[in-house]
Amino acid sequence: MLQVKRDFQLRKLSLSVANYGGHGLVIHRDSKENNPETPFKFAQKNLKKIESLLANFPGGHKQAALLSVLDLGQRQNRWLILYVIHEENI
Repeated sequence: MLQVKRDFQLRKLSLSVANYGGHGLVIHRDSKENNPETPFKFAQKNLKKIESLLANFPGGHKQAALLSVLDLGQRQNRWLILYVIHEENI
């Protein structure tokens, strides 16, 4: 009985680690390359793509394009800097 309980606890532990991607909680730490003041502007061609994406959604549902816009920011810069995540005036 003790072995069964121990096996269950080990399985439960392994599932909880998988929920966090295997490395625990993710916490952003500012660096000189990635902080809220790091400058970033979408390229003109990406702004046109964003307009095209937003045109696919009705008025109150534009936020549904969020992941696509973040993807464009990541593709442009090769990684997603904090400023792109906080950009409000796209």
